[in-house]
Amino acid sequence: MLPVAHAGIDRVEQVFIFCGAYGPDTDDGNDRAEAVDPALRLARQLARLSNNRLSEAKRTVRIVYGSPVTISTWNQEMRALLADTERPDGKSLPVVLNLKGGTKEMSIGGVLGLSATGKDRGLLVTVSDQYARVQLVRPGRQDILPVRGADLDLPRYLETYGFREHIDPHPRRAHQQRAALEALYEAERDRIQAFARAFLPAAIEGWPLLRDLAQKHADANKGDRDFKPSGLISMPDSRPWPARDQLSRALKELQGFPGIDFDLDAGNAISGFQINTAAASRFLTGGWLEAALYLAVKDALGARNDVSVFTGLAICSEAKPGTQQVELDLAVMIGSQLVIVEAKSSQMTNAAAARIGDHALPVVENNKRMLGGQVCRALIVNPCVTLNWLENRPGAVTDRARRGGIELCLGSRAIDKAVDYIVDIAASRLASQDAGHPAG
Repeated sequence: MLPVAHAGIDRVEQVFIFCGAYGPDTDDGNDRAEAVDPALRLARQLARLSNNRLSEAKRTVRIVYGSPVTISTWNQEMRALLADTERPDGKSLPVVLNLKGGTKEMSIGGVLGLSATGKDRGLLVTVSDQYARVQLVRPGRQDILPVRGADLDLPRYLETYGFREHIDPHPRRAHQQRAALEALYEAERDRIQAFARAFLPAAIEGWPLLRDLAQKHADANKGDRDFKPSGLISMPDSRPWPARDQLSRALKELQGFPGIDFDLDAGNAISGFQINTAAASRFLTGGWLEAALYLAVKDALGARNDVSVFTGLAICSEAKPGTQQVELDLAVMIGSQLVIVEAKSSQMTNAAAARIGDHALPVVENNKRMLGGQVCRALIVNPCVTLNWLENRPGAVTDRARRGGIELCLGSRAIDKAVDYIVDIAASRLASQDAGHPAG
């Protein structure tokens, strides 16, 4: 979809979709999932975005099926298609070819077919997979052309992969919806950021204590029809004093946060707290990290009009719009590029490691595979472990993350590292545009 979007869908006269399967009725599940379904989905999306000007019914969208690993197939198909695509004035249309799609054999076959169609068609126009950039490639030179299209926004990006944002209409889950979360985090910005500043340096010691205190009440509410306030949760004397005192100092920054009431001791320190709302329970059992991440990224990139930041983004398939399939803790759209961020506050390995670690990485890997295509980036942000600690534990979490192309941002500066990583992506996009990739 990116070449069409970047080149400008209003300028596109026809679209050929090379589909690496033997036909639309294939019984091969992998061919259907990886080739046929995406091809049909792209054809439907083109029709919607062009008001049916580009459609299979009008033969302005044509899906071609064939072996994904046979170069000669795509060479012949490209020649045949191009022979049938002259303008009314008899002149040949230039071709926008996405070299990053399909198998290498499909791309090579397409290029060979394109280059063999004569001097009027003996040029190759490619569109970058990441930046809004169109390049005219001819023998011995490569020129930058103006871009008339636009980036994919989040709804169109999700649509390309067969998904849409899921909105749960149930009143009991209203506090979990993206709009409610973002509104809460913005309204409580100062308290959340002050809590994060106080808590993150001590998260390795302080988070297990906060988790134990808040999670017991959250577990007690699971399955209940209505949320039940916690009653007073006392800070235990049995825990080491440093962890308890660090948590007490951090919690003090949350005084006034909706749904949490605090008790103070004679020294004006937090001695206990009460959780009164489901939203407050969600925040204390891990939502605090998503909130701090969201606000930090918004602060770093919010002024840019080519960046959008979302938290608690629930996604469902277009085939089952009433069923949430996945939730992204943080999703950042930088131009047409999606960055997926998973916030984790666990050790990711140890006896629960086999469970927690094996759960965390597959979730991120699956999200990246479902929504990533060629341009996605994925991060796991976890301030509760260090890289050195994780590398010296069983489970090969770090090796698996590297193989999967997942960036790990760990330790007390985990949020800062994630922000730096995302800012670098945005900066490289801006640098590419400033280097002479004009828009207009």
